[in-house]
Amino acid sequence: MSARDRHIERHAYRAGELAALVAALGADGALCPLVVKGTSMVPTLREGRDTVYLRAVDADEPLHIGDIVFFWRGSQVVLHRIVGMAAPDILRINGDGQLWCEEVPRSRVFAVVERFKRGRRVLPMRTGIMYVWGALWLRCLPIRSRLWGLPAPIKRVVRRVGSLVRGGGGA
Repeated sequence: MSARDRHIERHAYRAGELAALVAALGADGALCPLVVKGTSMVPTLREGRDTVYLRAVDADEPLHIGDIVFFWRGSQVVLHRIVGMAAPDILRINGDGQLWCEEVPRSRVFAVVERFKRGRRVLPMRTGIMYVWGALWLRCLPIRSRLWGLPAPIKRVVRRVGSLVRGGGGA
């Protein structure tokens, strides 16, 4: 099994876990809360910390680049961002914390994130600023692997400088 497949298996929601969610997503426009599971949407959404509010979508409802959608991947369901269109009914999808895209038939999408909650703040997702954030993060796709590697070298430099300031010989 490839690293990508192991990542997908570890972080995808299971269909059995979501029976109540799917049942709650009715045509009445009600929002259904779901605590984020997995790291594929970092830095936008964080596992166990953020709650997304999902709304069911009809097959003919237009979806937009930048929308975060819930879709079926076999027997699993996944929460990712639409980053493009591969064909009229094929969406190009990417998790904000991933380095690859996948193509998903529009018919597999069953919900869209309307808002999310972090701490006490509830923030709308389908707004200009969130679409701009998504577009900027998408532009970083070619260099994301280098961005993820930055924290460790930065921490080493901070430790070294801190040690020198305190009069030590180095970290």
